[in-house]
Amino acid sequence: MRNLKPLFLTSLIVLNLSFVFAESDSGIKAQYYKNFEKEHPFKYQENSFPSRNGVDEVSLSFVKEKQGYYIQNHKRSFQNSNRSWFILKLTVENNKVFISQTDVQNGKEIEKNKDELTKKGKNFESSKYRIIKDKDALFIYYIERTKDYVRWTDQYPFTYQTNLKGLFDNADVFKMTSDYLQMFAGEYVFDSYAMNTMGNHIKHQSPDDRIIIEYDKEEKALKTLEPDHYNSRRLFYFSETDFATPFYWIYAEGAGYKKNIMTFADNGIFVIEKGTTHDMDDGTTDSYENCYYYKKSDYKNINKPDRTVTTNLRIRDKADLENSEVLVSIAQDSKVKIVEIGRPDYIDRITGNWVKVKILKGTLDKDKKSIQKEVTGWCFDGYLK
Repeated sequence: MRNLKPLFLTSLIVLNLSFVFAESDSGIKAQYYKNFEKEHPFKYQENSFPSRNGVDEVSLSFVKEKQGYYIQNHKRSFQNSNRSWFILKLTVENNKVFISQTDVQNGKEIEKNKDELTKKGKNFESSKYRIIKDKDALFIYYIERTKDYVRWTDQYPFTYQTNLKGLFDNADVFKMTSDYLQMFAGEYVFDSYAMNTMGNHIKHQSPDDRIIIEYDKEEKALKTLEPDHYNSRRLFYFSETDFATPFYWIYAEGAGYKKNIMTFADNGIFVIEKGTTHDMDDGTTDSYENCYYYKKSDYKNINKPDRTVTTNLRIRDKADLENSEVLVSIAQDSKVKIVEIGRPDYIDRITGNWVKVKILKGTLDKDKKSIQKEVTGWCFDGYLK
């Protein structure tokens, strides 16, 4: 696969350590990580899928029942970057079975590489795909080989995510489309770092001053170069943009071990390096966990800071629907002042950004009562105009 250094996906280990951050205007705090795994558990399935040879007979009527969109939902245990960024669309047309790769560009669904699958033994297959059945579940295995690489092994199947009408309603699927992924492209500038070194031989390495995330339209994936202080400059392709699904790469070195993690935060990127080194002279082993924070450079260029709320709107303590507390709910047509732009999201079929806003004293809450003090919190800008 593109001659990349091995990459694979895991849940982010809790960094429940005493970090000391460099002084910066961002106000990054070490306690951000204390409950990371608890607040953002790995949301994808364990590796509990059947053999690619299939279990039960796959009938045409069964395939008709399982038409819809499929994504690769399992933790990867070795090799490659993370989950596949392909969205597979399974359809039956005139009693023929098809699988195509689909995307959303400028609000429209785009299909390509449509393959017909025919019955072979108990499964449906083509040169790229195999449909198998295990009890009431349908699994799609995908293999694409070229002269240069094997893009995906056939060990991690695609599983059902939503029906044929659900492309724009299912956030997990939509967040793997071009319209969403390209929002993460841009320049991320070094902001601060934290170090936790356990030993005498580990020294803080100077970080890159910036990370460039690009969107590759042909691959339908984000890409970036490995940070410069990691001994090489390999190109990585990925689609993971969620707190709970960082992508990372591993070095298994003769005199040590290194694991590096990259994950998008509310308004930037964390690059976390973890590893050990072994001193060949005195036989000691040291370990370290360092964190580098990069903030997206255009987040400070806020256009039209004063906005109007289009519906009764909850203001939260974090830029997160599931893991946040509501500070106040303000009334429709209230005015808010944007003070910071955060990460992209897809909510209620709207693509937008979380924004930190200031709510002035006297603003009406959802019950039309005056708010008694100024409030600063997060909301989704899809509900602002």
